Amino acid sequence: MIVPVFNGEQYVERSIAMLKAQDYPDLEIVIVNDGSTDNTYEMISSAVSDDTRFRLYSQSNGGPAAARNLGLKMAMGEYICFVDFDDYIFPNYVSYLYSLLVNTDSDIACADCIRLAFDDPIPSIDENAIESNVNSNDAIVNMFYRRQIRSYAVCKLLKADLARKIRFVNTSLGEDLIYNFNAFKLASSVSYSNKVLYIYFQNPSSIVASGKGKDISRKWSVFTQAVLSDPICKNSKIRSAIRCHAFVMASDLLTQMESNNTQIRIYQALYKFIKKYGIMVFKDHNSKTLNRAMGLIASICPVGYLYLCRAYKSFLRQSGKVKKASV
Repeated sequence: MIVPVFNGEQYVERSIAMLKAQDYPDLEIVIVNDGSTDNTYEMISSAVSDDTRFRLYSQSNGGPAAARNLGLKMAMGEYICFVDFDDYIFPNYVSYLYSLLVNTDSDIACADCIRLAFDDPIPSIDENAIESNVNSNDAIVNMFYRRQIRSYAVCKLLKADLARKIRFVNTSLGEDLIYNFNAFKLASSVSYSNKVLYIYFQNPSSIVASGKGKDISRKWSVFTQAVLSDPICKNSKIRSAIRCHAFVMASDLLTQMESNNTQIRIYQALYKFIKKYGIMVFKDHNSKTLNRAMGLIASICPVGYLYLCRAYKSFLRQSGKVKKASV
């Protein structure tokens, strides 16, 4: 288990107890302190001193990608999974993913998650699960269409030999998605389940949130180079799924910025993208109904489309329903 943490002293007691409660018998827990400025390192060191499953490392602040990459370098286990320090995992997080991976003879096993406010109680979870196994290409399509396979780094177990061949890209948006994309390309098969094993808690000071910058140009550039320009996009099904995801991503980035002089070039590039590809998303019957509707509006009236997107996000913020980024 690779667990990055930044300024997490308020979560130490709960998080360490959660990690210690894992029922998988042969576990290595690699915690990477990403340049915390509070007492996180000292508190964790004290809390895990009597448990040989834990290994604690520290580095200068580099964001979640750098922290996870250090974890990948230091981890010695045969399988790799990720956890964010301020979230919650159920005691069978590792054991269930391991069983799913072994029973389906997959290279990667994926489960589901839910999102809650930090002070919400932990719900009881339905033990019934629907499990499936697909090839590499179908897994990529599933993830980019945002179906059963989540784009997060968490909720997955990977064979270590595969996981170590890839590194997280240092960008503040979509680094999980890019890592999974590259991992799925190397996998012979991917299994997934609708079983909820993970709870995302909203926490604006988390290591993930701390990595969110305002360099939208870099975010888009990294995504286009790492995903949109990949030769695998020659596959028509994969190309359509990635194009749909990119349309939603470009829309989201546009609603975060204004067409001022400092950002005019990237603003125009994103604007042209949603206008050009909106009609393609609309015609894509594999895309979700909402995305198809968004694509139609964007292709007819991009300005009105952006106005609607901003109004909707404003409504979510005012109602307190804004969640962690799902891109």
